[in-house]
Amino acid sequence: MGRPKLTPEIAYNLAMRLYAATGECDERLENMIAQDVWAAYWYAKHVLKGPFPEAESMIAQDIAYAYFYARDVLKGPFPEAEPVITQDIEYAYLYARDVLKAPFPEAEPVIAQDAGPAYYYAKNVLKTPWSEAEPVIAQNPERAY
Repeated sequence: MGRPKLTPEIAYNLAMRLYAATGECDERLENMIAQDVWAAYWYAKHVLKGPFPEAESMIAQDIAYAYFYARDVLKGPFPEAEPVITQDIEYAYLYARDVLKAPFPEAEPVIAQDAGPAYYYAKNVLKTPWSEAEPVIAQNPERAY
């Protein structure tokens, strides 16, 4: 029985402990962490407390983590991830509401496909009626009301 294999999750836990003890990061651990979207997001959020450029291209490919990375780590837009985020109705709406805090025109055709997110996008982001989405919203009695 040898040593356990170094995985991104183990590397993240070791990096957290190392950083807490010394205030430094280890390049070998960071390279391993940068291979896993979960570990990279949490490392950026809790250890670096800021951007993790080496992992951003990977994070940008995961809709959920791209949104969370923009919201929690960058605390602002993540342009590299926007083409991926626009593929999901819920995350496109949340990205507009929580990250951009402004309209997200590139995602509007996707958001307008579902009455719930379309209604909340009009109410919370546009703050005005959204004529393009009204036919979809009108099909949902609760949202139309």
